[in-house]
Amino acid sequence: MKRIRKYLDIRYEKHLKEWDSVIAICGSSGVGKSNLGLNMAEFWYTKLKGICESEDIKHFCMNKEDFVTDLSDCVPLEMTIFDEAGELSSRSALSKFNKSMMIAYQVIRADKIFTILILPELWYLDSFFRNTKIKALFHVYKRGRVACWLSQKVKTVVQLNQSRYLKNYYLVKPDFYDTFPIYQGVMAESYRKMKTDKTTQARLKLKEEISEKSAVNERDLRNAKIKALLQAGLTQRDVANQIGVSQATVNNVGSDQD
Repeated sequence: MKRIRKYLDIRYEKHLKEWDSVIAICGSSGVGKSNLGLNMAEFWYTKLKGICESEDIKHFCMNKEDFVTDLSDCVPLEMTIFDEAGELSSRSALSKFNKSMMIAYQVIRADKIFTILILPELWYLDSFFRNTKIKALFHVYKRGRVACWLSQKVKTVVQLNQSRYLKNYYLVKPDFYDTFPIYQGVMAESYRKMKTDKTTQARLKLKEEISEKSAVNERDLRNAKIKALLQAGLTQRDVANQIGVSQATVNNVGSDQD
């Protein structure tokens, strides 16, 4: 991480002179983007406070709500990290996120906050935001290996890919390459717990969504049977007894088809 640390040293000096920073870490799922973010965070907080503590994992946010909260709570020179982790998978979520980012970073410069956005692709970000706020793009192209483009080259990357269907960062030569290890620092255990909790929540949410869809499908099937029996000439009482529902339910379903 020699070159990465040198880059962070430079950014730290600029922050002391009233700058802010927003960088993007991009790459496919499973290549270690979060590991790079954690390594950067530990280096930054060690410089800022003299020591990085396990509690600093609070700045590593896995959903939009936590990220917005941390962004508002950060004091000057602190770092906050948003690990997208599927949060921006829909077009509407992406649109809302970009709108929130634009508003937040119109006023954040004075606070000298360092922001790391961990995303599958740079193109998730609004084009204006990409061109005006991103100070560096780190592309994790292989586990433990990363290429970096600094702000001027990021703009060129964006421009050259503007009309391309298949985007390619490497149309522009990176400013540098570097390597980084699997993170095993003081925040590692807290991060694993947070990730486990996030996964558990996602599974519960999926279970609820599947249950809701199943319930809707079963209700639709039941209503279709009721309508078919009524059309066949059965009385509401006979339909209620055959389907196993109240006569009021049969009446409501029958009214819908009138």
